[in-house]
Amino acid sequence: MALGIQAGTLIIAVATLFGALIGAVIPRWLQRRMERRHLRIALKKEIEKNDYYSWDIEYLKDVQPKLGPSTVYEFNVDRIGFLTDEEVEPIFDFYTEKEDFQAYLRDSSRGEGSVESDSIKESQEYAEKCRENALSALEKHLS
Repeated sequence: MALGIQAGTLIIAVATLFGALIGAVIPRWLQRRMERRHLRIALKKEIEKNDYYSWDIEYLKDVQPKLGPSTVYEFNVDRIGFLTDEEVEPIFDFYTEKEDFQAYLRDSSRGEGSVESDSIKESQEYAEKCRENALSALEKHLS
């Protein structure tokens, strides 16, 4: 009889501990999952707005526009690691290439270095490829 009471108490204790663990872990997991989804959506929207790859090179050299938003990326760079490896690399590649392309344009307009229009065009094309890769990686995990 005493053994039955101890076993019952042990089962209740284990069930309570299990319930507490599940109750603590599941909501955090769901919250992280939702945060990752929102981050993916925001980054996708921002990267889609970066469409400078289709602009004329001479226009870009003359006007020197800011090449598109990067606010989401800048404010969430510490949270990018929550995404998968197959998303992180193309996202970093895109924003890095965007900065490199902006530097090409800046140097070209100032007459610094030997930045040729062909080099700028190649950088522009590579930036578009990086953009497509980043969008594909994000879309894959959003669907």
